[in-house]
Amino acid sequence: YVLALRQNNDRIAEAALTKLAALKVPSRFIEQLKRSRIVSPQVTFYAPQSGVVEQLNIREGMFVQPGNTLISIGDLSSVWVEGEVFESDANVIALGDQVLMTLDFHPGKKWLGKVNYIYPTLDPKTRTVRVRVEFNNKEMQLKPNMFAQLVIKPQLDAAALVVPREAVIRTGNQDRVVLALDEGSFKSVAVTLGRKTRDYFEVLDGLNEGEKIVVSAQFLIDSESSKTSDFMRMSQLDNKPNQVWVAGKINSVSSGERKVNADHDPIDVWEWPAMTMDFKVDESVDVSSLSSGTELHMQISKQDDGEYVITSVHIMSAGEHKSSVQSATVDGEVKSINHASGIATIHRGAIEKWGRGPATIEFKSDPESIVHSLKEGQRIRITFEIRDGEFVITKLHNQENNNDSAHH
Repeated sequence: YVLALRQNNDRIAEAALTKLAALKVPSRFIEQLKRSRIVSPQVTFYAPQSGVVEQLNIREGMFVQPGNTLISIGDLSSVWVEGEVFESDANVIALGDQVLMTLDFHPGKKWLGKVNYIYPTLDPKTRTVRVRVEFNNKEMQLKPNMFAQLVIKPQLDAAALVVPREAVIRTGNQDRVVLALDEGSFKSVAVTLGRKTRDYFEVLDGLNEGEKIVVSAQFLIDSESSKTSDFMRMSQLDNKPNQVWVAGKINSVSSGERKVNADHDPIDVWEWPAMTMDFKVDESVDVSSLSSGTELHMQISKQDDGEYVITSVHIMSAGEHKSSVQSATVDGEVKSINHASGIATIHRGAIEKWGRGPATIEFKSDPESIVHSLKEGQRIRITFEIRDGEFVITKLHNQENNNDSAHH
């Protein structure tokens, strides 16, 4: 640059000046060089900002190459604080939300800031979303790597139905609130909760605005209510049948103990979901016909001791799927009829195509009028289907007078 100035070569001088600027040579040094046209053996570089030295990677006599970091300086007059928000709360956080921060370092002091960035990814281990908040730190009380507590105040526009946190009874399966009714009576109701604050829960379903709720001793009331409900459920179980037919699949067989492990479909009449259970196998069932992977319909009977036993089975033929509709025509004799439930107990003959011998089975009918037209002791010929584990009569071919009465 000095050589170009001495030769009055403006083009080279401009190019040299551009290179000096690219090397971050201070402008004050370039101005001095331009005036004196004398090259100094030392150049003083100034930090672009004031702050705290975080890293010092240069020593006297070192050779410096482009890309080397000589010194790292942090400006702490304004700092970023990163917070973690639970996944369930992340949907209500927005840019510009006010944030209240406290630190154990300075008890009692509060800092106010705003959310200025929400990170786009979720931490898979902690299931949290990071947010960034900027705070003024002119007093230099906030120091890097400190722990802080952040309280974010979302800007919520829509009104919400809320209840005090202490009014909610939280269990592993359900959240409940106790309603205060007239004349000193109470009722425990299930609720669906939404967002939460330090003092309140949002209620999405289960309560209406203006209803009175219990916020003290509700655990005792709910406990008593649960006992009453349990007794009611026990009394309802007494009216349920002791035998049901259900589709299932054998997982394993213990022939010596006459036990099997099986998957079964839901049993609505017992309010059972689909489950995997261990069953005893009754002496009347050929346990050797059961093996791992066998798909079948099985009759499950509840014994007096509370144990569940497989008392009859229908094994599906090759290629037959348990969800398909199966039907057969067979002769039989009516043993009993329960008109209230629409069930007839019929001793049917053998079904050769299924390889099944005679058996006494409970039948429903579609329509129900078929069952109601039967009489105890009557000899009949029926066509039936297996629907969701139940035996359903679809056609009554004849009664004792051999008339062909078809019902569809």
